[in-house]
Amino acid sequence: MRRWLLLIGTLGLVVGLLLVNGVVTSAIARDDPAAPPGTALPPKRHLVLTFDGGPDPAFTPATLAVLAEHDVPAVFYLTGARIARHPGIARQIRDAGHEIGIDTATSRYALAGAADITSTLPRTAATRDSRDGDPAATLTDVRRAVMPLAGEGAIVRFHGGDRTAAALDAVIPELRRAGYTFTTLGALTGNDAVNPAATGAERAAGLGLVGVVQAAWTVAGWCTVALLLLGALLLARCALLIPAWRAARRRREGGYDRRVTVVVPVRDATARIADVLGALTAGTHPVDVVVVHDGSTDGTADLAERHPGATVLRGPRAGRAAALNTGIAHATTEVVVLTDGETIVGPDTVRDLVRPFADRAVGAVAGEAGLGARQRAYDALRCMTTVPAAAGAFRREALRQVDGLSDDTLAEDTDLTLAVVRAGWRVVHEPGARVTAARRRPVRALYGDMQAMWKHRRALIESGPGGRHGRRSLLALLLFHTLLPLLAPLIDLYLVYGLLFRDPVETVAVWLGALVLQLIGAPDGWREIVRRPLTYPLLVRASRHGRRRTRRARGLEALMGARLPTGSAATTARPAA
Repeated sequence: MRRWLLLIGTLGLVVGLLLVNGVVTSAIARDDPAAPPGTALPPKRHLVLTFDGGPDPAFTPATLAVLAEHDVPAVFYLTGARIARHPGIARQIRDAGHEIGIDTATSRYALAGAADITSTLPRTAATRDSRDGDPAATLTDVRRAVMPLAGEGAIVRFHGGDRTAAALDAVIPELRRAGYTFTTLGALTGNDAVNPAATGAERAAGLGLVGVVQAAWTVAGWCTVALLLLGALLLARCALLIPAWRAARRRREGGYDRRVTVVVPVRDATARIADVLGALTAGTHPVDVVVVHDGSTDGTADLAERHPGATVLRGPRAGRAAALNTGIAHATTEVVVLTDGETIVGPDTVRDLVRPFADRAVGAVAGEAGLGARQRAYDALRCMTTVPAAAGAFRREALRQVDGLSDDTLAEDTDLTLAVVRAGWRVVHEPGARVTAARRRPVRALYGDMQAMWKHRRALIESGPGGRHGRRSLLALLLFHTLLPLLAPLIDLYLVYGLLFRDPVETVAVWLGALVLQLIGAPDGWREIVRRPLTYPLLVRASRHGRRRTRRARGLEALMGARLPTGSAATTARPAA
């Protein structure tokens, strides 16, 4: 329950802060209030410089620097959204002695939280517009717009932009040579308390407002970074198709003609066990089939015992890893093929799967169980991550070296593969070894892969070929098996956010582009899209299952040399070689 509450609370907080950011961003985009009419003009040869659109880190600091250099006072009209985003710049304006005007109660509280002051200065109409916000206006146009005629007084409005500071630096000396004096609205009206100190209540409300906006801005920034990373990962996964295509054109030479052992752990598999065993014994490669009964209650072991060519080992329910270790311990061949009671192999599957063992450096071979181009790419780049549980073959020496399978993680196949890689063996993919198997449960596999990465983290500092290729495998797991599925749901969050606060056409285009990349980069990309919204809840569920697991699998070394059960506990019937 605590994990569910943590997940709901975290997602709710992120969504709430993104909504705040969207509202604030929209408010900034709309903040260009019209000035009220009827404001009295300053006296002749007196100018009031006002600045809208701030505080903004792009131009406000440069503007303050020019005003300080020429010792010119000014009036800054600040918006609440921008004050909350950039409280430090609001304090710089206050410290420089300039007057600050506001338009709304939100602006008042934001100013109180950012600079410990408030404002009694309402917006005043400008008599001249500097045109510094007009993209078509040149610097000369801005200077002409600012210069008053015939010595009249004026309130000059600047909008803030790249040319504001440069225009001020050129115009201020000219105006002074023309006899103009720079003043403020407070000085003109005799108001000495334009920006009085904020009360305790205003400061408290303002600090809360600024804190929420700052947090929302930070979360939005991290989400933007995460979306960019997601896009890069989707593109990188599509780029894996290039080495995969090259690898598909190469045919592995040679073959392996020695007898192999096929270990089949079964539990309540009466529906398919006969077909599974029939396909294995009817294949073109000589095999010994070892069926490990893992606590079935539906007569699976009895059906398997009737099949010629199968050795059945009975035992209590101990989990898949323990069952496979038991079967491996009773194998007598150099190569062991691991499958399950649901996987149907073709006539040549085992022959193709063990072909690479002609190379003594090969310790494991992954068959074709649905990962397709990605596995071929991993093989070409020497960064294999997983030998599928339903279609994998291992050299018995490699299994003994790593002490067989472990149930430390929810992804025994990934755990075993990383252990074999770290032991210095080469792990390859054989695309011709196709099977019909149930798919890995993706979110359970995601949590299991994360566990396996943590378990094998020492590969990051290990030397030799095992450490080098182990680091590559860990990197592939991190990027494409962990970060990518964890970040994928953000694209749907972006769709909702963009439809509410951004250009809908641009938002939908980006979302569709991500979908296309996801479909191109994975053979089951449509499945990824369908299950994206459920990633986090299912991950919490998988984590609960992972924490409940207890270590039940005995190490392979402890099982080596164990005697086969006798009597009705085992049945052996091997065909003639």
